[in-house]
Amino acid sequence: MMPRYEKYKDSGMEWVGEIPEHWEVRRLKDFSAIKYGLGQPPREKSDGLPLIRATNVFSGRIDAKDLLFIDPDDIPYERDPVLRENDIIVVRSGAYTADSAIIPKEYDGAITGYDMVVRCNANINAKFVSYTFLSSYVLASQLLLNSLRAAQPHLNKEELGKTIIVFPNITEQTAIANYLDERTAKLDKLIKNKGEQIEKLKEMRQIEINTAVTKGLNPDAKMKPSGIEWLGDIPEHWEMRRLKDKVKVNIESLGKETYPEYEIKYLTFPKYGLKY
Repeated sequence: MMPRYEKYKDSGMEWVGEIPEHWEVRRLKDFSAIKYGLGQPPREKSDGLPLIRATNVFSGRIDAKDLLFIDPDDIPYERDPVLRENDIIVVRSGAYTADSAIIPKEYDGAITGYDMVVRCNANINAKFVSYTFLSSYVLASQLLLNSLRAAQPHLNKEELGKTIIVFPNITEQTAIANYLDERTAKLDKLIKNKGEQIEKLKEMRQIEINTAVTKGLNPDAKMKPSGIEWLGDIPEHWEMRRLKDKVKVNIESLGKETYPEYEIKYLTFPKYGLKY
């Protein structure tokens, strides 16, 4: 946890509240250049340049999944589409509107797709700005709110440029960005480990279900070949029947005037005694 400052002041914004006394309140366009990406993607080429699209932007990071590569000879360089390290991509429209990511060194020289690019001035720590884009006071209270003024989620560079950001000096910006790099890296590692544990538990759950419904609950039961390769052995006293021989699909419960999308199909089972 970072220590509190000695003095605070009112930011003048209800959704922000108080900020450290020496911090400034500034609009994004006052300390950065904002531009649009390409309207149409160039033709694809497997050994070409990476094209960063909205689907590659995920909560501050570039996701390489489904990354497209494009022909360098088909790129309209007059549109200035080349990304540089520490540029920030902001998704312009669609389901991912207002999500953002900073460009890491490995994607320096990549090409921007349809979305907007923020390039901070030299006296601003771009990583600090990229973290503010993920904060609730910027993302929820400004970017997402502005994007919902149209019928479909959408942001333009004028709206983005009016985004209010609170700033310390460059030394503190860098310290905060470094602190968040370290903290989020640790949390990401924990999330990854938890995710792997969850996947293992899901696999164990599936095995438990599969074993119970194909082998029964008695581990000492005599077994016989099922005759089905993907099923293997089953308990000797078990039968194999087609589903339709044991149940019926009931679609008669609702009136004929009911719209088809409201119909619920379910299986009616006769009563059976349980024998394991």
